[in-house]
Amino acid sequence: MAQTNVDAVLFPTDMEVQAIGGPMASTSITTSVGGLEQRKANYLRLPRQYKVSFGPESSPVILGLFDCQLGGRFGFMLHDPNDYTVTGITLAKTTVAGKTVCQLITQKQTLNYFTSAVVRTYTRPETLPDINNCQIFENAVLQVAGVDYNLGDQDGTVNFTRLVSGTVTATFNYFVGVRFADEALNLNFLSTQADGSVLLSISQISLLEVLPGAPA
Repeated sequence: MAQTNVDAVLFPTDMEVQAIGGPMASTSITTSVGGLEQRKANYLRLPRQYKVSFGPESSPVILGLFDCQLGGRFGFMLHDPNDYTVTGITLAKTTVAGKTVCQLITQKQTLNYFTSAVVRTYTRPETLPDINNCQIFENAVLQVAGVDYNLGDQDGTVNFTRLVSGTVTATFNYFVGVRFADEALNLNFLSTQADGSVLLSISQISLLEVLPGAPA
């Protein structure tokens, strides 16, 4: 599932240390007269949301990004310092035109306290891998040649130039595709500098994840 609705533009990483955010769930709950609940998940893939605060020195950068992306129209990439890397995950293999294709994923599990059996697994495809920090292994052997990370399609697939019979694992970093959640930036004009420029302040901005498959 391609994510071509997100530009390969990275939100400045020096600002993200002041960000708060994470996954956002939505559950519909119906309660019976007797107090019993029926719960239905509205999202099977939990979108992430962020709020970022920063000082006046960063305001021109954010203003420029907001202008270029036309507010929330075009997405961009965010490095989430709490959720950006995975090590040694096994990838499922499919065959396309006689060659092996694998989807990069992240996966989380809950375990039964008594038996250690897996209770529930949450898997999400990662469509914006950092190909500068991505290693693909076949039977624990690093694959240097014969692997295409399909960067142009932004779908997080790894295309081999041959049919692979062994186990494919991956260690990689990835980005989150986000957009501005607000359609207006509230600028505070603090003071006029000696060179005539105006010192601006933007107290906080909100970012919302753009899920793969959304129209470009």
